Amino acid sequence: LEEDAHPHGGEVPFETLRRMSGVFPINSIIALRQNQVGEFSRPQKTSDKLGFFVQRKVGPTEEEDPERDRIASLVESGGEGGRSFYEFLRCIVRDSLVYDAVTIEIIKNRGGDVIGFRPLDPTTIRKRPPETEEEEKLGELDPDSIHYEQRVKRQTVAEFGKDDLCFGVRRPRTDLKYAGYGHPELSELVGPLTRLLQCESYNAQTFTSGVSANYIIAVKSKMAPNLFRTFRRDWIKMLSGANNRHRTPMIQLDPDGHEGIETHRLGENSKSMEFQEWWSTLLKQICAAFCTDPAELGFNFIGEGLDRALHSPGPGEKILVSKEKGLRPLLRSIENWMNQSVIQQINTEYELRFCGLDAVSPKEALDMDIQRLQFMTVDEVRRLRGLPPMEQEQE
Repeated sequence: LEEDAHPHGGEVPFETLRRMSGVFPINSIIALRQNQVGEFSRPQKTSDKLGFFVQRKVGPTEEEDPERDRIASLVESGGEGGRSFYEFLRCIVRDSLVYDAVTIEIIKNRGGDVIGFRPLDPTTIRKRPPETEEEEKLGELDPDSIHYEQRVKRQTVAEFGKDDLCFGVRRPRTDLKYAGYGHPELSELVGPLTRLLQCESYNAQTFTSGVSANYIIAVKSKMAPNLFRTFRRDWIKMLSGANNRHRTPMIQLDPDGHEGIETHRLGENSKSMEFQEWWSTLLKQICAAFCTDPAELGFNFIGEGLDRALHSPGPGEKILVSKEKGLRPLLRSIENWMNQSVIQQINTEYELRFCGLDAVSPKEALDMDIQRLQFMTVDEVRRLRGLPPMEQEQE
């Protein structure tokens, strides 16, 4: 098995995915999601701020809960041998968006207690296929056997049991071809990204190679051969090099003799090819694969048509919708991986949740309370805010 190849053999090589991730707009989309998810790395006790909190799965939430605070502290620091939760989130977001694979090593002490966690390079992790005896007897891997292997330079450098490593896939599928591995968005964007790079390369050459050779210049004149050779030499000199693109050759013709210069087009120019429309279409295709609106990257195509411009939402609304489509599912996946692989092994009664994504401004919260007064009492609204009844407060 080649180290750079995908385990199931039918995907784009890891090195190609790695290079694609460094090209615009892929690198901008990844950086955007890294920054957004990184804001959820701090513990919060209220749901109106971005962050995470640890809570009991069932039962009331107590003000003083040492076990909850211990778990939250371990998550924030990464524990022994781990990274801070901020660095951890940025690492796994990039791995997930590039390879659709997140590998988290669960660090334990000799007693089997979880004392930390850290991300691993997913390109080095392989799922161990079941041996013949396991397949005949259990139909799957033995729960107590090795489930994952880490291979570096075609050598197995580490082995992990079922509870020692989390292999997270954001886009799972039942297709036997993928064998439980991920299916990254980049594998679907080879064509659009290649066309976008070709589009930019073509346009860059227009600005760097001087006058485009899309025309034939016909000089209709009876000028002397020496004069024509001088004009041709000046014109060829102007064509060579970017520094000569604004120079203009000079020639004197006789208007009474009907002398003149004509140009004949050889092909279509960039305007007839509608460069801007083609480029924006490719950008939208790439952003759509990552469930991201171009407005999040700073591109607002509101001026594409008067009718659409008058009725289309503004950049702010587009960004909110984009977060619902892209950021929220990503956070839910991270919650699931953390709860199943880390929190579940620390204490089965607790779970991790990200908060603040649904937070509203103080003005919006006040307007909602005013609307509730139409079918609720003042004390009921105060109870939702965690405030005592008005009578107790007056006493």
